[in-house]
Amino acid sequence: MTVRRLKWALGMALAACAVQLAPAHWLARVLCAPLQRWLAALSAGVPFPLAEPLCLCLGLAGAAALARALLRPAGGRLAALGRYASGLAVFLAFLLLSYALLWAPLARAQVPPSPESGPQRYRALAQSLAAQAQALWTDDFPDAAQTAAQAARLLLEETGRLPTIKAARYPEVLKALNLAGLCFPWTGEAIFRGDLSGLSLPFVAAHEGAHQLGYGSESQASYVAYRACLRQKGAMAYSATAYMLYYALETLGGWDQAAKLEILESLSPKVRADVAAIAASQSTPGPLAGAAQVFAQATGMRDNGYGQVVAYLMADFAAAETG
Repeated sequence: MTVRRLKWALGMALAACAVQLAPAHWLARVLCAPLQRWLAALSAGVPFPLAEPLCLCLGLAGAAALARALLRPAGGRLAALGRYASGLAVFLAFLLLSYALLWAPLARAQVPPSPESGPQRYRALAQSLAAQAQALWTDDFPDAAQTAAQAARLLLEETGRLPTIKAARYPEVLKALNLAGLCFPWTGEAIFRGDLSGLSLPFVAAHEGAHQLGYGSESQASYVAYRACLRQKGAMAYSATAYMLYYALETLGGWDQAAKLEILESLSPKVRADVAAIAASQSTPGPLAGAAQVFAQATGMRDNGYGQVVAYLMADFAAAETG
């Protein structure tokens, strides 16, 4: 049985790698997007995240199986642990394969634009976002339930589709993993931490909601969330703009650190403190960082991280200049 399980695990892992050979746009259109819509429709009627009890049950089942193996008599304990390890290998390989089929093609199919760039261009973009943040600043943020409803409505206006966005019932788990939120592809739910600061709540909820609608890459989900949040002035628009300003300043700093510091110094103390708070929240990788990197490499996803949202912003900025 152990050998057979290991063969299944190897076969699913190889299949996950083979999925990379299929055209990402085709897989996203015919498989991932329809499955995510179907799963979201199933989970939308439940007021709490189904992902939480599902993960809890799986964790308890795994712990119980390990305990049974460890409590076996000494003569059969090694064989029992071998069966447990092979079963765990099958489960992890299934996760990898299902992730490769349910989600990875959505991210691989989305490539950021390549607008004209350079230190002067990034400086102009950061200055524009700084002025926008200054004009939008507010400390009147909605609570988690209001945020989820507003983010869903704004994404519906922006994309024509209504996402399923839910606040975590147990945000302590996400906090321990250093996650502000996540889109759980196995249930089609966008989940965010309701205990985040008021500054982060609107953008994070909208970002995860954009993921749930099929914007798989981090950069495009951030861009869609930003565009949606700008449809409503106040907290939603300011939160998203503050995050975009942070990303623009980080990109500018790679070209011209002095220009970045100059723009930071020009901000009001309150906006500067908000940008610093966002920077602090992004500076510490969580315990899942390594696993996420392995998943990204194994499923063939491009390096299309959060910071590349600046490419989308730059394309809009260039279009506004010429338009």
